[in-house]
Amino acid sequence: MNLTLRWQGPVGAGLFPEKGDEVSALAEPGVYLRIKHYDAADTEARTVAYVGQSKQLIVRFDQHLRDILTFSSALRDDTGAVALARDGVSRYQAYNALGPVMALVAAEAARLRFYWATCEDGFDMAFLGLIEGALKTRLESQVLESNAFACENIQGIGEGDFDEDIVICHEFDALRAADSALLGSLLGDDPIHLTVPLADFDHVE
Repeated sequence: MNLTLRWQGPVGAGLFPEKGDEVSALAEPGVYLRIKHYDAADTEARTVAYVGQSKQLIVRFDQHLRDILTFSSALRDDTGAVALARDGVSRYQAYNALGPVMALVAAEAARLRFYWATCEDGFDMAFLGLIEGALKTRLESQVLESNAFACENIQGIGEGDFDEDIVICHEFDALRAADSALLGSLLGDDPIHLTVPLADFDHVE
């Protein structure tokens, strides 16, 4: 079975649609990448990514931004290092140092970008969890090969059960060249192959 991810984007601060029909077009089920790029002058550029899925993408994007604005997610400095963790003690410290913390918040919110692929463009909603898990696995393998990438998902994502071999293909045609290159570097240009374990076909004694 072939599943196609037709990637679109990005949206983020300053890029969100505001008209009702344009917002509705993003209220679709799909998978997404949340990207933050850090390019401090005295350090190597770094890209931090997060893989997710949602039945309403625009709602999930809004939640990610709201988490940053309310200190509910970790905040990184301009090198990509965690400057403020998400635990309670750090949040109380944030309340006592709003000046520098709000500078971190503004910078993090401004650099946040979302890329997505909707179900209606190439796969059934029943495969959301499986695709999310496969993307997380692929991203982690890419991270191991390059210090320029990091994966920010806190919990592991299982790929779920499937009863036939699956090929997940990427299509970047709707992206600008720079965005296509970025997603290609994070996910690889080659398809993701998910093979049913031989045990599922009673090949194991």
